[in-house]
Amino acid sequence: MREVAAQFERPALMFSGGKDSIVMVHLAMKAFRPAKFPFPLLHIDTGHNFPEALDFRDQLVEKLGERLIVHKVQDLIDKGIASEDPGPYPSRNRAQIPTLLDAIETYRFDALFGGARRDEEKARAKERIFSFRDDFGQWDPKNQRPELWNLYNGRHQMGENIRVFPISNWTEMDVWQYIMLENIEIPALYFSHERDVVTRMGQLVPVGDAPFGAREGEEPVRRTVRFRTVGDMSCTGMEFSTDAYLDMDLLRFLTCGSVDDGKSTLIGRLLYDSKSIFEDQLEAAESASLSRGDQRMDLALLTDGLRAEREQGITIDVAYRYFATPKRKFIIADCPGHVQYTRNMVTGASTANLALILIDARHGVIEQSRRHSFITSLLRIPHLVVCVNKMDLVDWSQETYEKIRTDFEEFAARFEINDITFIPMSALTGDNVVNRSEKMDWYQGPSLLHHLENVHIAGDRDMIDPRFPVQWVIRPQGDEHHDYRGYGGQVASGVFQVGDEVVALPSGMESKIKSIDIGGVEQQFASPPQSVSIQLETDIDVSRGDMICRPNNQPISGQNIDAMVVWMADQPMVVGKKYTIRHTSNEARCVVKDLRYRMDIETLHRIEDATDLKLNEIGRVSFRMTKPLFFDPYRQCRATGSFIIVDEQTNNTVGAAMIIGETN
Repeated sequence: MREVAAQFERPALMFSGGKDSIVMVHLAMKAFRPAKFPFPLLHIDTGHNFPEALDFRDQLVEKLGERLIVHKVQDLIDKGIASEDPGPYPSRNRAQIPTLLDAIETYRFDALFGGARRDEEKARAKERIFSFRDDFGQWDPKNQRPELWNLYNGRHQMGENIRVFPISNWTEMDVWQYIMLENIEIPALYFSHERDVVTRMGQLVPVGDAPFGAREGEEPVRRTVRFRTVGDMSCTGMEFSTDAYLDMDLLRFLTCGSVDDGKSTLIGRLLYDSKSIFEDQLEAAESASLSRGDQRMDLALLTDGLRAEREQGITIDVAYRYFATPKRKFIIADCPGHVQYTRNMVTGASTANLALILIDARHGVIEQSRRHSFITSLLRIPHLVVCVNKMDLVDWSQETYEKIRTDFEEFAARFEINDITFIPMSALTGDNVVNRSEKMDWYQGPSLLHHLENVHIAGDRDMIDPRFPVQWVIRPQGDEHHDYRGYGGQVASGVFQVGDEVVALPSGMESKIKSIDIGGVEQQFASPPQSVSIQLETDIDVSRGDMICRPNNQPISGQNIDAMVVWMADQPMVVGKKYTIRHTSNEARCVVKDLRYRMDIETLHRIEDATDLKLNEIGRVSFRMTKPLFFDPYRQCRATGSFIIVDEQTNNTVGAAMIIGETN
């Protein structure tokens, strides 16, 4: 949220009084309190609201003292711009789109926070957190900016608009868990209560005053119910919502493999066996399998979401999928393995804790296997699982498995991969995916799911080197907090404690930490990836883009930087061209000084006479920055050792850079 406030001129937060938007408001309080929000709240009012939700909305806005803009669907209907759905049960859900676009035009909003989540519907599985929209409010799944290392490129042209989904990676259970842990007040609609309802189109629907009364032939009954979602009252059904999983950690992992290695089938198997498939998605996969003449449902269709992917039988873009077991929650970055989609794989790899590399047991270690291993090593993914798939097609041969393992270990010795696990399996039959296989009794290791549930990730972050990039300076405009000056940001690495001596870069001025708070609640410690506000004992010069660290443990400060670069644009990178870079919360201009070599990602040979980097190519590049950056080598800290490269004409993210160190 602080990034949006810093990068955009006229943002707004969409707020309806529902639980997801209430969580969004709570996150805004944590980001900006005790100051006011640097944006208004916006409600697209359908006129079909639950009275309890509207009452709660108004009470919360009054309590917070924030500005609320209400833009009404009815006004657009009266103007002939919007209309209700036809039929006996008219809904105004579709009419919210033209009403929202009208609000954007009226108030000239350039960014809107929304509470949408990727688990709500399959179409959102490929949508980015920063989702750029066209004039019709639509997003193009094939034309999105890469999002790497939680660095977000919000550069935009006049008139462009973006949706921002901070809780995109949350599931509904995560929302309920957060509400419980933070003790957030929400409308009573979400809890058990008595209400008059009717059964309509197979679900319980509330009845109330006109136009929401019972229809002809319907008989209202009194029932104890509660809502999972609160939307258009004319068509919102009631379901029981459980808060089953709490206090579980999250593992983010990516999958990569060659064509026909069975990657999408493996992910489909995990989703299917964990009952994490949308009903409409399951029905579509079954229908598509039958139409293609398959004898059984093709599990790969559960993950290949774009039409081009389904038609070609390949994965093109990164899709984020979610599932959970009683032990852990998971986010899968289902990445394409083809060389022409290297940039997509790098996008998914940049935030992963673990990588799955699939190898077809019939073919062994091939060039794509080596390329995938190189990229996971380049991105410093801490844990690697080599899934030797399709063991059923080699008669469950231990000899075949051992040869593949030996070949891979010999190759991987060239890279810095500290934790490698090998698992023989068959994604098609499910052997060693969820349960241990009876057909491979010679294998004594865990199943894939058991390993994913138990791999230790708590020690993967750098807890030694305290780094705090400042995103936002919090200065309340009121007498109650007249002397408050807080610095908001996310801890990149290390641990900060009240009373610690710190130094602010680039000024070099020193102070001590007076307080650490999250949304006004004081803490004694802050560690990654917490977003906190830090107050210092003395009033020194600190602004957005600066970095707070320890005087005796400072990052490198330099303008000449060597980095490994993955190029992500159609127009090549050439020596001498100028770009903008985003590093932590900082932004600078740069010029490409030298291309030291380009990697042949098929043979892994260095091409030292290369003159440019084309789309999906990787090379070592020297940059000259217009001002010093405060960085660590990428191998030490991913957060402070990475930056994205932005084209100054198009504003597109065109490169991902992993810092090697300072150069002359």
